[in-house]
Amino acid sequence: MTALRDHCLQHVITDYSTEEQVTQYSRCVALLIMGGCMFPDSESSAVKLMYLQFLEDIDMVNTYSWGSMSFYLAHDFIFVGRHAR
Repeated sequence: MTALRDHCLQHVITDYSTEEQVTQYSRCVALLIMGGCMFPDSESSAVKLMYLQFLEDIDMVNTYSWGSMSFYLAHDFIFVGRHAR
């Protein structure tokens, strides 16, 4: 996640940024949020690439039920993961 964070810090959005640059930056920030806050891995050092599919159509992101997915993953980690050990 360090490389992803560094990339976002190096590529700032300005009034002169293209729509494609804004979209790419938005995806980068969204991946940081997913990997660091919403769905962190056990070490919080990586973000699973499976989340990229949810950012393909950036205009649809606001229609997803992120809270439900977070709840499901937390439940799965706490209850199912505990029994898998």
